[in-house]
Amino acid sequence: MFNNLLTSIGVGTISADTRIENNVNYENDLIKGVVILKGGKADQKVNKIEIILIERIQK
Repeated sequence: MFNNLLTSIGVGTISADTRIENNVNYENDLIKGVVILKGGKADQKVNKIEIILIERIQK
């Protein structure tokens, strides 16, 4: 019960890490990767995972 209370205010919550498995060199290249979720101190439901990609061009 106490862990649920802490989780509700952001203490001991689930964490997510995104790992890209390949280098993307050209436009329209396939991006392949994984999302790793690490559990918190209480059971939590994941409704969705949203990823935003930002393109960086180096010259």
